[in-house]
Amino acid sequence: MKKHLASFRTGWQSENLARYILSNFSFIAQPSTVADDIGSDFFCTIFDKIPNGNQNYLVPKESFAIQIKSDKESFSVEGKTEYLQSLSIPFFVGVINKQKQELDVYSGEYLIPFFVDNPTAAKIEISLCETADCNDFPYSEESDVFAVKFPRLLTIGSNPDSPDFKGKVNDISKACRIISSNITRRSNKEYIFYESFSGNFILVSNKQFIEESLHNRLIKIRRELSYILKHQYIESDLAKYLEIRDLLLKL
Repeated sequence: MKKHLASFRTGWQSENLARYILSNFSFIAQPSTVADDIGSDFFCTIFDKIPNGNQNYLVPKESFAIQIKSDKESFSVEGKTEYLQSLSIPFFVGVINKQKQELDVYSGEYLIPFFVDNPTAAKIEISLCETADCNDFPYSEESDVFAVKFPRLLTIGSNPDSPDFKGKVNDISKACRIISSNITRRSNKEYIFYESFSGNFILVSNKQFIEESLHNRLIKIRRELSYILKHQYIESDLAKYLEIRDLLLKL
């Protein structure tokens, strides 16, 4: 009789429950399990229900990738760093609570500044934590192993008719928008980011990058302001904006 590992079944059950919860508010694509594990169990696109007569239309919105776990233990992503570094949508980790039928969602947003500071990092361990534990040192290094914190964004249940379900989905959408903006900033070589759950700044360790980022942002503001003033889109407080433009030009 062929034996079957209990751990595989536990993981399969957690994945199926997560799929059900996620399907209540998002379209789901699942990578083939025949090939090598790429680091994400599901790719999700959140939808809005738009009423039209007697029917609802599902309109796609923000997207994210998520890896599902059965517990909150730290885990290694060695061998998946290139994938995580090049991912152009938010990356989450979801931990299933089968007893409560809930999904805890943890955000991988600190990977964005982390890879700016450590582009060649190979050994990375993910540490799931509460947002209060992320105030200092969102990532650190010890013995050639980097630890990156994933703050918990929220807990969402399996009942889409519960009073707080829609609010939780809106919170995920908001986090996706902020994290996606950070990914765009990184692509534009702007290295001042924002935490999705607090709105606080996330700064990289490289001071030169921060200076370059600030310089690039000031140039964009100056160009936009010059264009607006040239085409006379501002009528009130004109002298104030002319002064700001001149100061930016001197910088």
